[in-house]
Amino acid sequence: MVEQFKDWWMSLDLREKQLVGAAGVLVVIGFIYLSIWNPIITKLEKAKSKLHSAEKTLLWVENKSPLIINLGGGSIKPTKKIILSELMTETGNRFLIKFTRIVDKKQYVDVSVEDLDFNMLVAWLIYLKKNDAIVVQNIDLTKLKKPGYVKVNRLSLGYNKV
Repeated sequence: MVEQFKDWWMSLDLREKQLVGAAGVLVVIGFIYLSIWNPIITKLEKAKSKLHSAEKTLLWVENKSPLIINLGGGSIKPTKKIILSELMTETGNRFLIKFTRIVDKKQYVDVSVEDLDFNMLVAWLIYLKKNDAIVVQNIDLTKLKKPGYVKVNRLSLGYNKV
């Protein structure tokens, strides 16, 4: 194979050798571009896009967090204590909230909720605070691509400690 290449190379004129050499250089440059440079640039652009999206989400959450935090304070005392998981199910149905997980602890309940409108979530939390003295103790949510919608990964609710 090497001998055949040498014979072929020797049979070429000077201009043909220069043309084949230039074509070889272009092939090497093209290979480097397509296999190394282009994937790096593509990944960089995707990373920039994810960063921009994460920054927008952070800004959105920072703007909405005072509203949620305010739902955790106050001095309302519950008139009666009921089982928190039952209360979540009952009020969730009233506000069209579908739970993916409800874990009832002694002092609080952890819930995860299907995608829902942020304003509906806030209305539900306000209702729980006003009517049953249930407050947000911890919340982990993600803004969705659909405007105004969030995914509640984890929401801890419990009685207001006065």
